[in-house]
Amino acid sequence: MDRLLNTGSYAADFFSPEIINENQSRVIVTFNHYGQKTLEGFGWGGQYFLGLGYSILAIKTTNNDWYQKLSQDNISSFGKYLNQRGFSDITAYGTSMGGYAATAFAASLGAKAVIAFSPQYSIWESWDTRWAFEAQKNPQVHNIRSLLSPEIHYYFVYDPFDRDVNHIKKFKENNQLQILEIKTPFYGHPCVKVLYESGILAELNQQILIRGVIPNYDCRKIRRNCFTYYETIAERLIKRGSYKLALGYLNHNLSGPKKYFSASKMRLECILKLTPEIFLSELLNALNYAKEDGNLAPNYLNIINANFQFILRKDLPIQTNAANLKLLILLIKMYGSDVESQQEISSLLKNIDVYLT
Repeated sequence: MDRLLNTGSYAADFFSPEIINENQSRVIVTFNHYGQKTLEGFGWGGQYFLGLGYSILAIKTTNNDWYQKLSQDNISSFGKYLNQRGFSDITAYGTSMGGYAATAFAASLGAKAVIAFSPQYSIWESWDTRWAFEAQKNPQVHNIRSLLSPEIHYYFVYDPFDRDVNHIKKFKENNQLQILEIKTPFYGHPCVKVLYESGILAELNQQILIRGVIPNYDCRKIRRNCFTYYETIAERLIKRGSYKLALGYLNHNLSGPKKYFSASKMRLECILKLTPEIFLSELLNALNYAKEDGNLAPNYLNIINANFQFILRKDLPIQTNAANLKLLILLIKMYGSDVESQQEISSLLKNIDVYLT
């Protein structure tokens, strides 16, 4: 490994593959996405590409600043380093914030192609305020409009029904650019999650890198077994007020791995908006799942059973039934097994308390 940069919040590391094959003359420059916690490691997707025989330049940051504090001099020096090592086939690679950086810095790196998943054109625009806090905290330094090159093939993978489409439209305003679109309807942001869960991310990368073509996939068929897809649909339905329909998608998601249960918060939000009859029915579904899951302590399961029989008594008004709250607390504890979910329990209980009073 060669460390080309280390500022405390930025690092750039070059890795050579251990295997020798037809890919050894090619290099992938990866940029990590939002939320990176460490500057160590192979970067986003780096270990996968190393295993295929590609060399890797992993550019990493623990700042959520859209790489605004990474200078053009730094990027140019990376390009010179790769050129000196004899690399002429360079691909920039990233998702979301990393997709922005891959697109913005590809020309300075001497890249021939960019593979960007759900990239941003800019976070400093009024038409997309998802990262308004980061935009205010980090003034724009790199104007992506002036950094794009008509010599580069830009492969943009994105959800055309997400706000990401507005960023792609901005890129396409420059009709001299070679933009190749791979649309992933209702995959959400970032769309790479569904591609990874469906098992086709690796194949997609290979199709672009080796053949330089846009893969032809049946996106509707692929997404059916991806829990992130159901969460994305449910989130959009909740925003429209379609709570019952959203709940149907979230219930389908119960078959997903335990660690991806961010949907539990949305499920409770839907349940609390429904009628008491549906409310009880959905609690019963959750109870049955708790039994099947097997990750709940036996004494908790016994308490849930006892309380559920209690609240099913029709002579008790559901909105004032204290047992409901106790049951929900236990169910939230079951769903919120990781640290991130535990931090949301307090706010959820406040919402439940309002519903029951």
